[in-house]
Amino acid sequence: MAQERKLSEILVEMAKVLMKAPERDPSIGALEVATLLANVAWNRAIGLEAGDDTYRDLLATFERESPNLWDEFRSRDVPAMVDALVRYKRAHFPDDGRRILTCGIPEGKVRVEWLQAAQPGLESELEMQLYALIRLGEIEGAIRHVQKTRKLPRNMAAQVVADVVMALAVSPALSPKRTAPPAKKKPARKQPAQPVTKTRFLLDLLAQEAKLDLEEINRRWVKAGHPGVISASLLSRIRQALGISIQRGRSRIPAAIQARAAAGPTKGEPAGAAEVYQLKITLKGTKPPIWRRIQTKNTNLVDLHYQIQAAMGWDNSHLYEFRVGDRHYGEPDVLEEADDASKAKLSDILTQKGQRFSYLYDFGDSWGHEIVFEGRVAAEPGAAYPRCVAGALAGPPEDCGGVWGYYEIVEATGSRRAEIREWLGDDFDPTEFSATDVTRRMQAGRR
Repeated sequence: MAQERKLSEILVEMAKVLMKAPERDPSIGALEVATLLANVAWNRAIGLEAGDDTYRDLLATFERESPNLWDEFRSRDVPAMVDALVRYKRAHFPDDGRRILTCGIPEGKVRVEWLQAAQPGLESELEMQLYALIRLGEIEGAIRHVQKTRKLPRNMAAQVVADVVMALAVSPALSPKRTAPPAKKKPARKQPAQPVTKTRFLLDLLAQEAKLDLEEINRRWVKAGHPGVISASLLSRIRQALGISIQRGRSRIPAAIQARAAAGPTKGEPAGAAEVYQLKITLKGTKPPIWRRIQTKNTNLVDLHYQIQAAMGWDNSHLYEFRVGDRHYGEPDVLEEADDASKAKLSDILTQKGQRFSYLYDFGDSWGHEIVFEGRVAAEPGAAYPRCVAGALAGPPEDCGGVWGYYEIVEATGSRRAEIREWLGDDFDPTEFSATDVTRRMQAGRR
């Protein structure tokens, strides 16, 4: 059986059909619009209708950001372009029934989240509605939807919804075909009555106590006699599937993990290292730039992830990825094609002063960070690391729509500003920055 092509590649192919110069790569703005139209056309071709308002609102946003983006297209007639792509899909990919949930272009790379073709006997439109309810966190609504559409009693409908939530949570962020690898067996304190997956444990626990942090969750996981630990990325996926969000405030990185990140090097590095790594981290797309200069010991990329979270004021509630040259680092149990970030240390990836690499946080809002290695500097006697030595401006709030959404917040006036102040509170000041406060967050949990 021939291997299916990646949907991301197919959408780019369809997108180029709309371009005046399909042999050339389109601008990011034009590619965003064209892949959006390809997404709509693909689902329409397999019998899934998307309301015009759904994608026209997005088009209006793209047009505000890039008024000249239509200059790259053969036409400005959106319905005609969608119809043309529907015909293209049916002609070139007639038997491909995969259904697209979302697509985006974080840092210029097309990413697609999709479902396999609908199972026989199930109406695809109704199944997509179920997934939409679950992704919005409307679990009760999803159960009622299954009861009504499949004529099932509540207990069976709840099990169907739980299975879908588990599928969304344990799949990698961008492909439903690969599942997380089984946890390595380790001696347990006591044997649970029945085997329990990490996903099931989180679903049951968060349904009762949604605000638990990762440290407390892992304490209960170990106390229950289960081996291994629950990762931040898996917790983030379950929270998203259940519609649980974390409000902005102090960085909510678990104290034990903060202490590990603040400690710097793991085993193998002398305790009194004479040098530390100096990194400048800039949030891409911000003008004037939001940036931090930090100093840290020879730590691994998981620890660096937590240090950046604290330095920028993020809440660690979404997935992340480092890109160093052609290699991607993250948590391989949830990210396809990612190397294990816990096994890559700064000394492994940084070979010369001035080297640049990137850190992407939240594949929805796409917060891209450019990191410049400014060299190794002498560690100060008695100084604690990691620490922040310089920077500018406050980090944006979580889940505000990326750089464009953030500046809409900053520039808001009138009733819109009142709504934002109610959400963020009166104490949010985009100009605020203190290296001392950032260092305190980075070192939180130290004794």
